[in-house]
Parts: sequence; structure tokens; C-alpha cells
Amino acid sequence: MTERLRQDLIRAHGLSLQELQGVLTEHLQQIQTYASGLCARLDRIEQHNFDPFRRTAVSFGKGEVLFTSEVGCVFCSTSDHNVLARLMDTGELERGARMLIQRFLSPGDVFVDVGASFGFYTLSAARAMQGCGKIIAFEPFEPARRLLEKSVCMNGFQK
Repeated sequence: MTERLRQDLIRAHGLSLQELQGVLTEHLQQIQTYASGLCARLDRIEQHNFDPFRRTAVSFGKGEVLFTSEVGCVFCSTSDHNVLARLMDTGELERGARMLIQRFLSPGDVFVDVGASFGFYTLSAARAMQGCGKIIAFEPFEPARRLLEKSVCMNGFQK
């Protein structure tokens, strides 16, 4: 109990009902504000603590692995060890680039991903635009383009 609350409760004996309601309302608002901030902090802590446990990787044979990541389900090649390690470790490739995409794109925008690889930024854009807008993803390397198409399809976005 804070000192101010204790003093207000002692003083409450001489207050009118209306004054007492005012004091109680003020303290209730302070408690609600504190609880709201505490819940937000606990949510952030929980998110950071459990992120590694939410990531999964499933082999699909033929040199393909499906990862759950920050942008959704992503297919990538088993031969791309650097990407596999980064996705398994952090759940994403370049956090800063993903955050820029999410910050500056809105529903209805147009996003062009040249050299889209397996679609990490394409999916970031699709999520930021909430399925409303146009994305042009170009990947000339056939195996990577197939992974891109599978990733887009797996996440429910149209080609």
C-alpha cells in the first residue's frame, strides 16, 4: 500500500460520500494504469521468452524445409545453410528490413520484390498490406521461384 493511499484511507472517515467516491475513483484509475502497463510488459517478456519454442522446421524431402517464421510459413532449400541457421535461430532473416516493410506499407500499396528468392520479404509485404494491394515478386532462379510460389500459397496469398 502506498503512503498516499494509506493517508487517503485515514482521511476518508471525515469525507462525504461524493468526496470518498472521488478519492476511490482516482486510485482505481491509478491501479488500472499500472495494471495495463504491467500486462504490456509481461506480454513482451512472454513473447521474447517463448519465440524459439514457436519456431518449427519440417522437412518436405526433395531438398525443401518448411519453417515457421515471423512472416508466416516459409519454404527454403536444405542446401542454404546460412538461411536455415538464421531462420532456426531468430525466426527471420533481416529484422530491420522486415520492420521497414511493415512500417511503410499499408493496405492497397504496391510492392516490387526483385530477386525475391524464397519469398521472405514478399510475405512481409503481404502481411503488412493485409492481403489488399499488389505485390510483384520476381525470382529468375527456378528452384527458388518454386519455393517462393509454395510459400505464397502456404500462407493463403494468391499468385
